[in-house]
Amino acid sequence: MATLKEELGKLIVHENDEKLVHQRLAEGEKRSASTDANLRKLRSEHDALARTAGSIESRLATEKKNKAEKDALASKLKRTPEALKEESGRIDASLGELVNKNAALRASRAELSSWISELGKEITKCPVCERDMAAEFKNTLLNEKNTALKDLESSLAKNDKELADMKRRSKDAIDSYNAAKRDYDKIEGYKDVEANIGALAKQEEQAKARLKELAGSIDEASAEKEKLGKELISLGKELEAILKRTNYEKDIAQSLAVIEKKNSELATMDVDDKEIDAVQESLRKESAVLGDIKAKFESCTRISSGIDAQLADKAKQTSGAEAMQGRIAQRRTQTSNLTKFKDALIETEALLRNQLVSSINSMMLNVWRELYPYADYTAIRLNATREDYALEVCTGADGSNQTWADVDAMASGGERSIACLAMRIAMAMVTVPNLRWLILDEPTHNIDDKGISNIIDIFGSTLPRVVEQIFIITHDSNLKNIASARVYQLEKDKEKNEPTTVSVL
Repeated sequence: MATLKEELGKLIVHENDEKLVHQRLAEGEKRSASTDANLRKLRSEHDALARTAGSIESRLATEKKNKAEKDALASKLKRTPEALKEESGRIDASLGELVNKNAALRASRAELSSWISELGKEITKCPVCERDMAAEFKNTLLNEKNTALKDLESSLAKNDKELADMKRRSKDAIDSYNAAKRDYDKIEGYKDVEANIGALAKQEEQAKARLKELAGSIDEASAEKEKLGKELISLGKELEAILKRTNYEKDIAQSLAVIEKKNSELATMDVDDKEIDAVQESLRKESAVLGDIKAKFESCTRISSGIDAQLADKAKQTSGAEAMQGRIAQRRTQTSNLTKFKDALIETEALLRNQLVSSINSMMLNVWRELYPYADYTAIRLNATREDYALEVCTGADGSNQTWADVDAMASGGERSIACLAMRIAMAMVTVPNLRWLILDEPTHNIDDKGISNIIDIFGSTLPRVVEQIFIITHDSNLKNIASARVYQLEKDKEKNEPTTVSVL
C-alpha cells in the first residue's frame, strides 16, 4: 500500500499541464500553417521574379547587340547620306556634260565623214558653194578633213572612256548613298538603345537584389517550418505521455481506494479465521486486479513505443518531403532557365528575320533599278508583318513624299511580273551562298517592250558577274538577243505526235 502511494505521488499530473500542452500544440499548428502560407507566397513571388529577370536579361543582351551594331555602323559611316547625295548630284551633272559632249563629237564626226565622202567622189566643184575646185586644193582639203576626223576619233574615244568611267562613278556614288542611307536608318532605329540598356540594367539589378532577399526569406521560412515541425512532434509525444500517466494514476487511485475501504472494514469487525481468510481472499483478488492493471500499463508502454516508432517514420517522411521540395525548387530553376532560353530564341529569330528581310530588300532594290524601265515606282521592298509578308512598291522620291503600297493593289500585270522577278532573283542571291545557277520560267510574261529591253540588258551584262549559268525557259523570241546567249529551240508537232526536236540557233 505504501509502495502504491509512493508510485502514485510520482505520477500525479496537474490538469494545467495537459491544458498547457494542448494550448502550445494549437499555437504551434497555427504558426506552422502561417509559415506554410508565407513560404508558398515567397516561392511564388520568387518564381515570378525569376521569370521576369530572365526576360530582362534576354532583352538586355539583345539591346547590347543592337548597340554593338550601332557602334559598328557609326564607325563605318564616314560621310552622311546628304553629302553622298550631293556628290552623286555633282557626278550626274558631270555625266550630263560628258553625254552632251559625246553627242556633239559624234555629230561632228558624222559631218566630217559626209565631207570626206563627198570629197572622195569625182567632183570638180565645191559641194557647198558650187565653185570650181582644183584637184590640188581638193586633195589638200581632203587631207585636212581626214586629219581632223582622226583627231576627232581620238577625242571621241577619250570621251567614251571618260563617259564609261563617269557612269561607273555615278553607279558607285548611288550605291554608296543607298548603303549609307540604310546604315543611317538603322542607326536612327537604334537611337534609344543606350537609354534602354541603362533602364534594363537598373531593372536587372533591382530584380537580382529582390531575388537575393527572397531567397534569404525562403531559407528563413524553411528553417522556421522545420523547427516548428520538430516542436509539434515533441509536443505530441509529451501530450501522449501525459494522457498515459493520467490513466495510470486513475487506476492506482482506484486500487488504493479499494484497499483503504477494506482496511476500514477490518478495523470495525471482529477478527476470526474465517474473516481473515475472506479478507485474504479479497486481497488476492485485489492483487490480481492490480496485476491486470500493471499488465495493461506494460501493454500501453509497448503501444507507446510503437507510436514512437511511427512518429519517427513520419519524421523521415517529412524529411523526404523537404528533399522533394528541394527537387521541386531545382525543377523551377531549370524551368526558369528554359524560359530564358526560349525568350532568347524568340529574340534571335526576330533579329535573324529582320536581317534576312533587310538583305533581300537591299539586293531587290538594286535589281529593281536595273529591271524597271520607268520612274513612277522608285523603290521596292518586302514588308514583314506579324501575320504575313507583303511585296510593296514606293512612289515618290526619298523623303516625306514617299508612299508605299501593295504591288497587287497598285501595279499592272507587267509591273507585278517585274516585281516578282526582282524578288525571286534577290531571294536566290541572298539565301544561296555562291549562287551558280539561276533558272527562270517565262520571265517576260506581261512585260512591255521597254521592260523586256532592260531584262535583256541585265541578263546579258549584270547577272553574269554574280551567276555562272542562267537558264531561261520562254516563248519570247526577243530573249535571243541576250549577249553571249546560247539558244536551244524545242519543237514538237502535237497533231502528228512526233517526238520533240532540239536545235541550236
